[in-house]
Amino acid sequence: MDEVAFGLIRIIHDTILAAETRQEVLPPPGVARKIFWKHLFPPQADSEEYDSCRPIVSQQTRAMLLDIVFSSVEHDHRQYLWLLEDMASLVPMYPNQDELYSYELPQQFEREKALRGSCGYPGLRNLSNTCYFNSLFTQLFMNVDFRRFMLSATVRDPEGSQHLLYQTQRLFAYMQNTLRRYVNPEECISSVKTYDDTQIDPNIQMDVDEFYNLLCDRWEGQFATGEEKSQFRSIYGGQLVQQVRSQECEHISERLEPFLAIQCDIKGKSTLEESLQAYVDGEIMEGDNKYKCSTCDKHVDAVKRVCLKDVPDHLIFHLKRFEWNLRTMTRSKINDMFTFPNRINMRPYTIDHLSSPDDDKEEDIFELVGILVHSGTAESGHYYSYIRERPTNGNAETWVEFNDDVVTPWDPSSMATACFGGPEYNAQFQQGNTVYDKQYSAYMLFYQRSSSLSKSQELLQSTGALAPLTVSVPPHLRDVIREENNWLLRRHCLFDPTQIPFACVLLLHLKNMGGPHGGCSEDHRLETQALHMALGHLDQVASRTKETPDFLRLLGQIRIMALQCARCSLAVFRFFVDYPDALRMLVQRNVDAEVRQNSVSFIIQVLQTIKKLAPRQYIGAEGMEEESSVISGMIGILEQLFGCFQVNLRSWNEVFDLMLEFVKLGPDELAAFLEHPLFLRSLLLIVVADGLEGPLPAQFLKMLNNISRRPPARPPAYESILSLLDVLLSRIRLLYTDSGYPIGAANTRERVLKNPDFANHPFDVTKGETDILHMASRSQPVNIFVDRLIAINQNHEATDSILANLIRQSPRMEDMIMRTLATRSVGHIAQLNVTPYLRVAGSVFLREAQNASRVTTLMQQVSRECWFLQNAEGKAFLDFVRDTFEGPRPRCKQGVEQVYSLALEFVPQWAPGLLGYFDMDVVEETEQLLQEKIFQYRTFRPQPPPSKEEEEGAQDQAQPQDEIVRLLGDKMRLTARSLGFRCLLYLRDNYVQKNAEVTERAVAGLQRTIKHCSRYFNLKEPGEDPDAQKFMETNNSEWPLTYY
Repeated sequence: MDEVAFGLIRIIHDTILAAETRQEVLPPPGVARKIFWKHLFPPQADSEEYDSCRPIVSQQTRAMLLDIVFSSVEHDHRQYLWLLEDMASLVPMYPNQDELYSYELPQQFEREKALRGSCGYPGLRNLSNTCYFNSLFTQLFMNVDFRRFMLSATVRDPEGSQHLLYQTQRLFAYMQNTLRRYVNPEECISSVKTYDDTQIDPNIQMDVDEFYNLLCDRWEGQFATGEEKSQFRSIYGGQLVQQVRSQECEHISERLEPFLAIQCDIKGKSTLEESLQAYVDGEIMEGDNKYKCSTCDKHVDAVKRVCLKDVPDHLIFHLKRFEWNLRTMTRSKINDMFTFPNRINMRPYTIDHLSSPDDDKEEDIFELVGILVHSGTAESGHYYSYIRERPTNGNAETWVEFNDDVVTPWDPSSMATACFGGPEYNAQFQQGNTVYDKQYSAYMLFYQRSSSLSKSQELLQSTGALAPLTVSVPPHLRDVIREENNWLLRRHCLFDPTQIPFACVLLLHLKNMGGPHGGCSEDHRLETQALHMALGHLDQVASRTKETPDFLRLLGQIRIMALQCARCSLAVFRFFVDYPDALRMLVQRNVDAEVRQNSVSFIIQVLQTIKKLAPRQYIGAEGMEEESSVISGMIGILEQLFGCFQVNLRSWNEVFDLMLEFVKLGPDELAAFLEHPLFLRSLLLIVVADGLEGPLPAQFLKMLNNISRRPPARPPAYESILSLLDVLLSRIRLLYTDSGYPIGAANTRERVLKNPDFANHPFDVTKGETDILHMASRSQPVNIFVDRLIAINQNHEATDSILANLIRQSPRMEDMIMRTLATRSVGHIAQLNVTPYLRVAGSVFLREAQNASRVTTLMQQVSRECWFLQNAEGKAFLDFVRDTFEGPRPRCKQGVEQVYSLALEFVPQWAPGLLGYFDMDVVEETEQLLQEKIFQYRTFRPQPPPSKEEEEGAQDQAQPQDEIVRLLGDKMRLTARSLGFRCLLYLRDNYVQKNAEVTERAVAGLQRTIKHCSRYFNLKEPGEDPDAQKFMETNNSEWPLTYY
């Protein structure tokens, strides 16, 4: 049909495009709209104007149809508006209903995988371990006789006593009529009750033969009439004869037994015929196992056998590949090769034949129509089915593989390899001469009588219908599925590769339809409708595909329109105000970072355009309702994003970047943001939530739960949150009582009203916000906000700026930060990462602190920890002590020399631990630091101060700077001497006294440093240098080390 349509449409297409005057060949008004709803998209369910028709799905044909439609309306404003409205109706939204969209719109949508494949059948979704259900149901469904019977069964109580039967009809109806790639069987599975009258657990695998018997039992109990029960049993059910024939008289004992599947032994058998023959051959009853003959009234030799009496048109053979070992009490699988034919004569296995074997009766041929395969072991495995389609339009057999939700053609020539079992002759899986058995083999076989197959084949040919054959479906199910298929087709057409380029063409053409200078139309109706259509497509189509070129193309076209016209920008903004969920989908919920980032950039550009070209609407002029301004509308959008931030962690960067860029637009935006009662407080809570010791709102508990599920190596991105906090806190003023107790404004509204000149003055912190900022841990002397901010260890620039701001604003906060850093900067092995605290201590606190004693206290604490350094963060400790030499520190009024002198005081405390550290890179860098800061000034005796005579005789008075340099040099020499002693003590405490073995490499740094320090003692004349004698004695007594 598509080929015929393509030819006709091409003729029309080429005629219109080739015409010199198109108006002469264009169809009359209204025809383009009919083409749109009849051949491009299925009409809406409530449409009475257009008949339902299967749309054209060929991409090339659709492209020509769209050209025809566009050419028919491009110069007609009224028809163009119709087209824009119809395009917009393809992507409707319902913000006040439970379902926002008309379609299922998954992320990363793959159009080619959304509809059932070329085989013409949908698969069944595996709910966990329900492959046994799927493989069996597809076999039964593909039996057209069985399907027809089940769909025609009488159902009077669908929600009660006939619930399983109704759900079976529903599932079969969907399997036959739906266009979906797969059907969800959950409701049908849940309606099957076990023999204990409990629901089936989809997480537990069942034996498919056992399930088949359970299913048939449950089905039979739900048919409304005895006639239907009898008809149901006749499809797969037959009768066996258990026969015992005496060999000493004419007595024959027979007992009839019904069957739904014939049980075939595998062990010791190699073919289906051999297994069936074993049935009829039977076993000899002799010796102790003789048969008690009721005719002779004695025990006689006899033959016990089983044969078929009533054989239905459809046979199922259960191949008994599992056996129970009574000795080991375990179940095992028999993987032996077992063959079965494409055609089998069942006459030799019937009682009629066995009773009169010489009678020349017609063969009863059955043909193979289905194979249910088990792959795996007795403990675990997977079921899937190969099924022959019947009837078919041709003479060749058509086979289909059903593997849960994947349905593909299957070549029956591979049957022996795929289904018979036996040895696996595949070099890929063999080592040496070892041969393994295949773990995949047929478990159930489905055969159909040849005469029955011929009848169905003749019926199909007589009706002229096309395969696959369909049967009647209950009207209520048919109508529901038909409507669903309409929206499936509509979605399929909507995601056609031609759709987004067509939307772009419609936007681009508006420029030619505008005013005399190419601007927007006077009433702006066309442009507003076009933008709503385009934004709907952007949200529901372009942003949902696996690849994003269409998204960027359409967004680019929308951007061109919006940024050139204030009314266009306002139309875009009003769209997102009316449909905030659309913006949430683009910015917050979309899985593609490129989509989220470009959406944020676009929204900010729209706001900038409105602010520049329509400032009254942007800020809200006098006489306008406050809620109608763009700023207030944006606050509402941000409120929606805040409401769901805890769910979509992946989009934190984009969501909070949108807020950041908004508040950076100007003081009005910042004031509006800070006026909201939750925004700043929520940002602070995001930071402190993990360390908060009191109760948390449910939203933040959910956030922590989602964070805990992420791998430790993939924490959520806090970068934008911290940047936003930095901007906000830089405009917040901390407030304290005279006694230093933190206070704040009563609420956010109050702080904005009290600050009329907010463009130049900071806002007051609120009581709730200051409580979070000053919250202290009950168990440790740390500030929770500072502790968590540093522990996040992201966006160092923003983190440092926030902490520097807090230090500058408040001595109380400075003290809390110092205590937090001192408590966390530990040298022993701990669960927390010490590096971020040491980085902040060196790069922020030392530079920003105003109280010199706090700086000294922190340096002392960190230096002390170095002596006992055991964790893996020696490099961070080294970086900190390197920072202690960096000056000046104007905040605490310390010049370069004072900073240097203070740093030298702590060298003897931190250097030995770093010189004895296990990381040789740290040891080497420590030696380089010591060389740079101390050892390059090498002498054993301090320089004496000048005598009185030298001072008087000097022509120029010594400058104060010279005195500082001299004193600093003396400080370096004294530090080197103290360091020598401390290195010796470190060796004694850690190795000598403990008699510990140590590698020479491990102490080489200490030894080299001791040698450097020895040059600062007068070892040649120890009498002139009292400390030299002590150094020599300590060195000699502590030096013998045990190396290994």
